[in-house]
Amino acid sequence: MRISIAVLFLLMTGLTRAQTYEVGLFAGGANNIGDIGSMNYIAPSGPAFGALFKWNKSKRYAWRGHMIYGSFTADDAKSDMSSRVQRNLRMEQSVMEFSAGLEFNFVEYNLHKLGPAFTPYLYTG
Repeated sequence: MRISIAVLFLLMTGLTRAQTYEVGLFAGGANNIGDIGSMNYIAPSGPAFGALFKWNKSKRYAWRGHMIYGSFTADDAKSDMSSRVQRNLRMEQSVMEFSAGLEFNFVEYNLHKLGPAFTPYLYTG
């Protein structure tokens, strides 16, 4: 019984601070759009994943940072263009991106109110 109460207390503490700091993970695919390979704009050839951290400093300002890693290949043999198929170039590449910036919310919202909140924002970084 004491363990259940302790776990419940810890969960409630996490909920009260949930909107001050936000942490997220994401995963997807990476794709090349360039002079080598297929002309398909949505054709991931490798994995992409990343992490996001956001600190809601006030009702209008938030500091935000993220990291994204992706790897992809581009192969002329998979192109619909005969000139690219004849050229027959291939490349493998990986990309690591770091970003930090500031969000400005145009409409104030209560950071600690449960339920959905909406405001248009501007991000610069």
